[in-house]
Amino acid sequence: MFVLDGNRFSRQNIMIKNYFVLNRLAIELDELLSGAKPVSIFTQEKDRVVIEFRNQNQTAFVEFCVNPTLPFILLKNDFRRAKKNTIDLFPQLIDTKLNSVMMCSTDRIIRFEFDSAAMYFIVRGKLTNLIFISKTENDSFKKTESEFFPEFQDELSTYNFIRGFNQPDFSEVEKNISQENFRKQFPFISKEILLESKLTSGKEFDLNAIQNTIRGMENDRIVVVSDSNSGNIKLTFESFKQFDSDEKTFYNSVNEAFKFYLPEKYKLEKLLSHERIVKKHIDALAIRYSQKLNKLKSVLDRKSNEEEYKQLADLLLVNINQIKEGMTEITLNDFYSENKTVTIKLDQSKSPKKNIDSYFEKARSEKLNREKSLELFEKTQKEFFRINKLSSEIESGISSERINEIMSELKIKSNTQTDDKDDIRTKFKRYVIDQKYFVYVGRDSKNNDLLTLKFAKQNDYWFHARSVPGSHVVLKSDTSKENMPKDVIKRAASIAAFHSKAKTSGIVQVSFTQKKYVVKKKGMEAGKVALLREQVVNVKPEIPKGCEFIDSNQE
Repeated sequence: MFVLDGNRFSRQNIMIKNYFVLNRLAIELDELLSGAKPVSIFTQEKDRVVIEFRNQNQTAFVEFCVNPTLPFILLKNDFRRAKKNTIDLFPQLIDTKLNSVMMCSTDRIIRFEFDSAAMYFIVRGKLTNLIFISKTENDSFKKTESEFFPEFQDELSTYNFIRGFNQPDFSEVEKNISQENFRKQFPFISKEILLESKLTSGKEFDLNAIQNTIRGMENDRIVVVSDSNSGNIKLTFESFKQFDSDEKTFYNSVNEAFKFYLPEKYKLEKLLSHERIVKKHIDALAIRYSQKLNKLKSVLDRKSNEEEYKQLADLLLVNINQIKEGMTEITLNDFYSENKTVTIKLDQSKSPKKNIDSYFEKARSEKLNREKSLELFEKTQKEFFRINKLSSEIESGISSERINEIMSELKIKSNTQTDDKDDIRTKFKRYVIDQKYFVYVGRDSKNNDLLTLKFAKQNDYWFHARSVPGSHVVLKSDTSKENMPKDVIKRAASIAAFHSKAKTSGIVQVSFTQKKYVVKKKGMEAGKVALLREQVVNVKPEIPKGCEFIDSNQE
């Protein structure tokens, strides 16, 4: 993963999920938590689990984050549980004594050993998870495939878990082993360690230097390095040379370093995220203003017809007595051009006076349009210069406070709400009609409620096969003013019929209405709703032509 810093890109520091950092953290947690008992285990945020431990009169909270990008375990003295929207987990562990916290000797797995069960914090990219295993049952925080637990239990039988620091033994490693084969034999020794050993020894690959680097990781103070020039923040060790900087904060404990590092990291990521949003918005505005300026310039460069229309109106006015009802044109002497005549078109349905007024009106319109175009050109040009100035300001590097000011100034919303919406969107089956109209289908009763009550907006169209069990179907509408095409409604109704118990019928009646007329009354079962208004259409249950299924990796 790369983070944006002006026009430069820099590799994100991943030391937080380094094997030996996790090893030191496991040792710290073992010393602090052994003998304690969980009194509550819950989640109130995506990717995070909190365990409240109690030992005699002391309380500690351990937060687990299983986000693949930034997984961590953090011990806190205090944690405020939300009053709602929290879910209790792993009830089997409540009031069960924690005997030890141990590190796998060959993989990034920390085991929390309880009296009758174990919990495993696994760092494995997308498979990063918190796993519960006992003699009678298995469970996990993030859903896993059904075959995961047998495979994982087979793996566990081959693993060795230790309570101290894992100092690997290289005594039996071949002297001339290649770096590639070494990585295969010791996959938990990361590239950062190899790079550090190269910097300290000056050799491309040296076993003694690698051993010394790992010893340093066992005994060194943890360092949080802040680089004001790049805006990056990194986690490293006191003796490491690869992240050298004057702005260093030292910690004896991994957990204490995490307490400082993580909030600063999230703050930085929020800033970078907002920078990207603002820059994208500004770039789009710059293109829009540039195109608008080009169009307005072409209008202003074009010769105005104001004077021509005014002269024709004057000629008609002077010769009004020659204009007869029903004439389509008239040829007159042009006193604006000596010895010439001009043929002027007339509207035969209008009186002579109204024909004259029409040409005066055209002259006034030409004048007003030109004045408006000039005014709009100057206003757009001013906005274009302002946007370019903001773009230059962002490129030079600005504070989070200034970014927020710009977002407020340009009325830009952060992508948090959009991300949440995107997360909900992937929970439904999805189709697109004519590559333009998006249709969402509920998967079960609870998912139907989520689709209808949380995801759908007031003006979206809602469908359900009439009088038979089936999925709720939502056709997204981006506007309340434009009517949805009838053929699109009919095709969405066909999808609703297809996702119902009447799927094999020839013709199915489907109810449809806008979401604002769909209500859920108190006491209704999951998936049940009432309609305040409805229309009915007869359709064939099918996935119609021009309709494409979208999987979770698309859009």
